Amino acid sequence: MFDMLKRFVMPYRLQALCGMTGKAVEVIFEVITPYFVMRLIDEGIMGHSFTVCMYYGAWLVAAAGISYGATLICQSVAAQVSVNVACDVRRELFSKISTLPLLSLHKFSTSTLVNRSITDVNQIQLMIALAIRQLIRCPLLAIASIVSALILNWRYGLIFCICIPLVALIFAWAIQRLSRMFTLLQRTLDTLSDHVLQNLELVELVRAYRTQKIEMQRFEDDHQHYTQLLEATSRISALLSPVTFGIMNMGIMMLMYVASLRGYALFSMFNISQGTLVALINYMTQTLLAIVYISNLMLVFTKASAASARVMEICTCKDSTSADHALAADALVDASVSTNAQYVLEHVSFTYNPCSCTSTQAAGTKGACLCGMSKDKESTAEEGFALTDITCTIPAHGFIGVVGSVGSGKSTLLALLAQLYAPQKGVIRFGGYDLSQLDSNVCSQNICYVPQTTELLQTSIRDFISLGNDTLTDADITNALKQACAFDFVRSLDRGVDTIVTHGSAQMSGGQKQRLALARAFASRASHILLDDSLSALDALTEQKVAQHLLNRAKQSCVMLVSQQISHVKCADMTLVLDKGHLVGVGTHAELLQSCKVYQELYETQHAYTRE
Repeated sequence: MFDMLKRFVMPYRLQALCGMTGKAVEVIFEVITPYFVMRLIDEGIMGHSFTVCMYYGAWLVAAAGISYGATLICQSVAAQVSVNVACDVRRELFSKISTLPLLSLHKFSTSTLVNRSITDVNQIQLMIALAIRQLIRCPLLAIASIVSALILNWRYGLIFCICIPLVALIFAWAIQRLSRMFTLLQRTLDTLSDHVLQNLELVELVRAYRTQKIEMQRFEDDHQHYTQLLEATSRISALLSPVTFGIMNMGIMMLMYVASLRGYALFSMFNISQGTLVALINYMTQTLLAIVYISNLMLVFTKASAASARVMEICTCKDSTSADHALAADALVDASVSTNAQYVLEHVSFTYNPCSCTSTQAAGTKGACLCGMSKDKESTAEEGFALTDITCTIPAHGFIGVVGSVGSGKSTLLALLAQLYAPQKGVIRFGGYDLSQLDSNVCSQNICYVPQTTELLQTSIRDFISLGNDTLTDADITNALKQACAFDFVRSLDRGVDTIVTHGSAQMSGGQKQRLALARAFASRASHILLDDSLSALDALTEQKVAQHLLNRAKQSCVMLVSQQISHVKCADMTLVLDKGHLVGVGTHAELLQSCKVYQELYETQHAYTRE
């Protein structure tokens, strides 16, 4: 939590100090108020002096007014600082999530990212607001009240020294129990939220498989577990205030009881005036109420500590590119042009589970695995790798095909080339530079990637096609739509290219969404277009037209198409054949039919199916 405070609260330290100063002024006048009441009773009421009553009454009104003004300043500053810090934390979280490498991002589910960005940040905001308002006030009020009581009558003040340690012991026990329970409670909430989110996203699949009862039972189990933890924490939290008020009332009873014995000779030393007794009762109330507030503050701090740890876990994740190794954008663009920006893969291996890898990091400690284990203690099996020892050169121009059976690593290869992941072993060079060390903005200017699952952003069709290229004209957009065979259905929409696509684009078919994604690729001025099975949802006629436009584009840039269909890549200038993560063939269609057994089997299987 201290790292979080240092990082996000320090820029607002002057405002926070101003608010705490206002609270300190309030405490000063709260402490002297019982003294004025004591003098009002002893000298004004008991002395039957109207002038004295008016004098101390005026002091009480002035003290209340000054305290009110100081409180307004503190409340305003606390609200501003807490809101600003929460905005900064959310901005940092959003920025970090956007730049995290996908392997790191896969550690967090969507629900936990949402909870950390909303619920945890709200908890941090509440903690900062209460810290400015109460962190100075409550301890200072408790200490000042105890000191004032001892000054008034140290014998009665000893009663304070009996009550306060009892309350402190109870709070220490409760906080120790609750700190662990709050962390577990947030994890359980993440699990529950993740289950709800999955059901909302896959509601059609759940209904199609008739698994509503199973999903309801899973939700009931998760909800029951969360409810039990919440009840356990609430029971402990609910004990604090009654116990504190009970001890406070017992202290007040002891004060009044001892004061009632002052008429006896044995207890003559406890003789005090009525005003002093009232002041001591006020100080007792102030002290124990301050401790109650401190207990509530500690509960909030305990929750915020768990929340800040979850937030900082994301904020301290390593970025996808290192600032120390990233190259300047201008330097990369010039280098890409001069070298035709071809890909060179040198012994590339990649796994989605780094802790199962046997390799070393490219820039890491020699002999150390990504998971921190010694290399000689790791298994040498390659089953965990999606790609293994890939070595090839992909030219800067031409139509490049990537084929293979399901699970052979085709999509993984394109994701590596698009800089979505970095290989655990080997290096991918782009334009002569290590791809993993290039600035992501430079790569986005030179590489256009169309993923296998097509999802459209919630924006207009015009803005979607223009993503990353704000200089496109209406003619460019129209030409891209025609090349992707999407112009006719876009024109049929009410607002044409200005139609807003809703989240998830449920009003469009899979083929329509795929054609819009292809239109963005055609409109891109990138030198490399990476298409991950981007023709799978098209009908035969549309597929043939789009394929012809891709061949035309390949004359001036590199078009790389992943497909399971041999027919899609028969005319490719070069085809890569993958099998179980290994590169087993490179060449043209005719060459592979002669030299690659895997390619031959794929061709024979699909050709036989076509004949039937």
